Amino acid sequence: MKSCSSVLLLLTCLWACEATSPQSIVRHDSTGNQKSIAVDAAGALALDASEEGGFVETDSLHDSGDSVGAHFHGVSVDATRTNKSGYSTQTSFCYEKDSASFGNCWANVPPSDTPACTPSSGSTVCRCPDATCDIDNLASSGTTGRCAEKKIYVAVGQVQVHGLNSDVDVTGTTESVFCENMVKNDQWALQGCIETPFDDAESYSKKWWQICKSGYTGRWDGKCYRKVRFIQPKESCWDSVWGGKCKNHESSYDEYSTSCFKGQCAPYAFARNREECSCSWVGYPFIVVCSASGGSCGGHACVLNTGDGKHYCDYATEQNWHSILSIFR
Repeated sequence: MKSCSSVLLLLTCLWACEATSPQSIVRHDSTGNQKSIAVDAAGALALDASEEGGFVETDSLHDSGDSVGAHFHGVSVDATRTNKSGYSTQTSFCYEKDSASFGNCWANVPPSDTPACTPSSGSTVCRCPDATCDIDNLASSGTTGRCAEKKIYVAVGQVQVHGLNSDVDVTGTTESVFCENMVKNDQWALQGCIETPFDDAESYSKKWWQICKSGYTGRWDGKCYRKVRFIQPKESCWDSVWGGKCKNHESSYDEYSTSCFKGQCAPYAFARNREECSCSWVGYPFIVVCSASGGSCGGHACVLNTGDGKHYCDYATEQNWHSILSIFR
């Protein structure tokens, strides 16, 4: 049974977590007051942010976790990734056609020769490789970089408010993404998240009548797999009572939290796009949060999104929201 703090975390996430689906540069949002609540790893309330006169993106350019405040180009905090430990991400948007209305932000577009981002970019403005701006150097140096303060400039971008419900449409052609605060994470090995020569093999074959040795679990292919899974090399992970969990999966909103994302262990910061899921009939049956059917969330919770009424995987939760059917995997 889940602890009270874990249940509080997931119930609270109903209000904070946003679903993500890949979109072109078009958003449809609604104005109005929005309240976002975040919780830390212990389940305690960490932030109660009211966005007066702004809107929360339910279908963002790439990152629907990001929210836009009263000024469309102003930096806004992603409440679902903020806690007392200081883990946070911030994103601001500048729309070319509306630039004059918001401090002429388009005049601040970094030059074309802005250096590419690296994990060591720090506070030096750098050009992101993509909209998520996560740098993966795990294979070469055991290091990653995540952008804590990101600015997105949308060419020919414009915000339009229309309709009786004050719906907001944001359109544009192309976007340029820059980072102003790159966080370097170089302690993955010390956290035990990277395989070493002293670790047991990732898997091994066995005869059908044999059982897996200690520290391993069997799967449908007849092989035995190490129960604890690593982010480097990018090992597979899955929803199972008996194993398949990523090292550090139990941490939430921490620099070295990990998630089982699309069947592979990854830093939590890289698990951006929350996959749609449905509740299993034979798991934890809470209304707003449940076990995912078919193990689609890799053991993470399947959480209701109040915006569209659908459920999405919450990769910040532990990998212990198992469907009973996972016992047989």
